[in-house]
Amino acid sequence: MHLSTNIHLTCDRCLTEFQKPVAEKFEILFHIGTRDFETDEEDVVMLSPEENEIELDRFIEEQLVLAVPMKALCREDCKGLCPVCGVNLNVQSCNCPKETLDPRWQKLKELL
Repeated sequence: MHLSTNIHLTCDRCLTEFQKPVAEKFEILFHIGTRDFETDEEDVVMLSPEENEIELDRFIEEQLVLAVPMKALCREDCKGLCPVCGVNLNVQSCNCPKETLDPRWQKLKELL
C-alpha cells in the first residue's frame, strides 16, 4: 500500500505550526483460513473465511504514527525562541544578552 498525506505539526523549537508531507509504503500480509500460517513475516493478519470486509483504519493509523518525527522542526536551521524574551528568532532578532548565567553557577564563576 502507498500512503500519501500532509500531517499538521508544531515546531519543537519555535512553536510555529506547519505541515509536513508524508509518503509511506507498507505491506500487510493477510491470511484467510483456520489453519496456522507459517512465515518469517512478523505481522500476519489472520482472517476467517466468513469475513468479507477488511478494516484498514488501524493499519493506516499505525503508519501515520510511525511517520511523525521524534523532533518536529519547521526547517532544519530553525533558530527557535529567545530564552529571555520569547521572541521567535526566525522572524526577528532581539537585544537580549546572548550569554546568561544561571544564578546557581554564579559562586563557581567567582572562584575563577
